Amino acid sequence: MKKLIIGLLALVLLLPLAACQIDDSETHMPIPVKDMGILWSEQEAPDDIVGTPAGVAYRTNVRSIENIGKEYPGPPIKNTHVTLSHWFSEINVTYRHPIETKAGETRNSIFRVSREGGFDEGRLNLYATSIPPGIELTQNMSAGMIGTLAAVLVIEISPDAAPGQYNFEIGLEINGWDYGTVPCTIEVVEEIDRSQQTFRLDHAKPYLIIGEANLANEDPSRSVGLWLITSKDASSFEEYAQTAIQAALDLYDFYRRDFTSVRLIPRDGIEIAYAQANFAADGRGPAGMTGSAPAVASYWKIWAADRELNERELAIAELWSAKQQDFPQQNPLSSLSYDVEALRQYIADTLNIPYEEVQMPELEMCEYELDQSFIDWTVSLAAHQIPSPSSDSSIESTIKVEPSPGSYLSSGDELSGVILKDVQIRVDACDKEYFSPWYPSHTVKKGDPCLVVSGHIQNMHQENSEIAMYAEGYDKSGEQVAWTLDAAHIAGQIGLHLEYEETGEFTLHLNLSESTSTIRIYANNYSVTPP
Repeated sequence: MKKLIIGLLALVLLLPLAACQIDDSETHMPIPVKDMGILWSEQEAPDDIVGTPAGVAYRTNVRSIENIGKEYPGPPIKNTHVTLSHWFSEINVTYRHPIETKAGETRNSIFRVSREGGFDEGRLNLYATSIPPGIELTQNMSAGMIGTLAAVLVIEISPDAAPGQYNFEIGLEINGWDYGTVPCTIEVVEEIDRSQQTFRLDHAKPYLIIGEANLANEDPSRSVGLWLITSKDASSFEEYAQTAIQAALDLYDFYRRDFTSVRLIPRDGIEIAYAQANFAADGRGPAGMTGSAPAVASYWKIWAADRELNERELAIAELWSAKQQDFPQQNPLSSLSYDVEALRQYIADTLNIPYEEVQMPELEMCEYELDQSFIDWTVSLAAHQIPSPSSDSSIESTIKVEPSPGSYLSSGDELSGVILKDVQIRVDACDKEYFSPWYPSHTVKKGDPCLVVSGHIQNMHQENSEIAMYAEGYDKSGEQVAWTLDAAHIAGQIGLHLEYEETGEFTLHLNLSESTSTIRIYANNYSVTPP
């Protein structure tokens, strides 16, 4: 009996070991190993691999003393962290996921593995469970920090790869033990066609990306990003604005965020802006941004200063930003977290200037107007971001239409002779520039997003064949938030001519408001064309 118990115990102990060793019957697609040395690309891409004392790193993540003043090819690359384990140990893995790229390019993903107590020695090997068509994988065994393991996964995307997501899994083997797989997603995006860009950013200057800052966003459906940049060459209103615009385009091209914001600052650590460029690829402006005024639907908003700070202003601003935490607020009634008077006195003493002259510098920011051809071009490159009418999460899917199809449309308290046959609502780019004189009066530019209400009506009035139509949008509280932008004879209306029992198509354009919950459609019959 004792021998049986010992035999069963040995079998139980061996089972986990067998389960963790590599099973050749599973789908393990080997990834070829190539000794490629330092993986620099001719274009000096952000994810070029370079050697550092701490092991391999992405080129854009190396912020060393030797690189001060040089232009980085992009913001720091962020990693995804996962934990894998087998029966005896647990490992921590960092790698890139997901990865956005264009067809025909090569991307690198550094896999780093660490564990409690570190690795005295070991070999990390990567494998794939499947490789999508158009994707070619190779790996490079690389040195990591002491006690860690590293490998570089090289992902080559075919020039013929169609835009879209390519999903697969990468497995990790360490010293012959299989730790399982992690998901990998390659998002192939369309390349921005700059050949159609007639408005040139001739005044844009080289810039340095300081890093990504926090941007409060209350809309989880939108991807947003705020980046800080500096430029030692930009020094005028035009140069500040166009440098920020160029950076916003570059960062959108790299990250494809719904909302890309770039703030050009004098130098790292100073919170004053020389320029700010906001590009909403989905056309929704700053919707969802905490603290922003009611969002106005737009693609671009740019502000810039017309002067640079002098040396004294720079010194004051730098100390003001750096030393606030050294002077905590003692007054519980103050809205500030720091003691302004104490901070000003410290700056005055440090710079040897009168206390009265210590004020946080201010710059007057003016809006920068973009050429319409440039707006049209950027709208076309971001057209894929316009919400789809079939999307359940889009604004149009939540809007109620009154009256329902089959009902007579009214004009105030009286019913017209017009029957609403069917109606559709979608968000689309405006086909031309519209001006709404209604409160609040505003202009919607060509290419800006607007709410399009379209469908069919039937005229059942036996005598009056001239029809005027308009629509209004209301929020949940009943307040009007959207107006008809069209102007046919009368501002805010369209006109149609339909004979008795004739059916015709209508299209109305309304300003886009995120709070619109109800659209009410109105019509009236006239014997003659309205003036």
